[in-house]
Amino acid sequence: MFFFNKKISFEKLQIFNILFDSQSFSAAAKILNTHQSVVSRTIKEIEKTLNKKLILQTNKPIILTQDGKNLYNFTKKIEKEAEKIKDTLIFEDELKIQEKKILFITIPTNFSFILLKKIKSFLNIFPEVSIDISLSNTLNQEILNLNDLIITSFEMQDNMFETQFLTEYEMCFGASKEYIKKFGFPKFPESLKHHKFIYTSNHYYDFINQNIAKNLSNRFQTENEFSTYQAIEKGIGLSIIPKISSTYFKNIIKFDISEKVNNLKFFVNESKVKKNVYSNTLIEFFKN
Repeated sequence: MFFFNKKISFEKLQIFNILFDSQSFSAAAKILNTHQSVVSRTIKEIEKTLNKKLILQTNKPIILTQDGKNLYNFTKKIEKEAEKIKDTLIFEDELKIQEKKILFITIPTNFSFILLKKIKSFLNIFPEVSIDISLSNTLNQEILNLNDLIITSFEMQDNMFETQFLTEYEMCFGASKEYIKKFGFPKFPESLKHHKFIYTSNHYYDFINQNIAKNLSNRFQTENEFSTYQAIEKGIGLSIIPKISSTYFKNIIKFDISEKVNNLKFFVNESKVKKNVYSNTLIEFFKN
């Protein structure tokens, strides 16, 4: 799956798609009314920014790598959603358009950084939209009434919302390089008794089986998720993290022990009442 977390303009992504659709740099340049060198330079810039090779063969037929195919499909989805938004807004009066440009969403406190990165990517492409974000692991009637989208780590049962599986992240243990050098890797659940476990709330224990949890007697609780990662990087202890988080925190080493940690699942719940025209597009960013 293509993970879109870099700052790339939508216009550059469209150039990439036009190149593949037209099957030649010269044809793409003609469609875009520009020089062939501009198309070539744009593709190189995208590859450099993503640190991924996108094109396997530049001659006809142009062949994409798997990352290139994922990017192409992702961009096509966003193009379709953008067209839907455009068509919808044309038929709405000015007041409703202003209202529709604000998305209200609630996301879980723990591991929210992954979703926040994707929201940032969404706003890069749709800067006219404002997103009002609330962080909460629990739901109340005020949250249900206010929000266009609610992201949960469980399947929500409410007739006001349409619920669908969003994505799943593989979880593991994480610690700083300095901590591992000093205390070593715990290889078995029993080994965890000799380590300090960092966590934000009891929500962390949703990802641990009882055999692991009973060995986490030495605990250090932080105020929020960001503080947890700071504590890990400072070498205070170890914690449970999504494996993908090592992309953002270079000093954290990810590792497994003899018993697996449960995966992190996210579900997206879209309001049937409010039906914000930008909701489906943001959901696509969450999925990729």
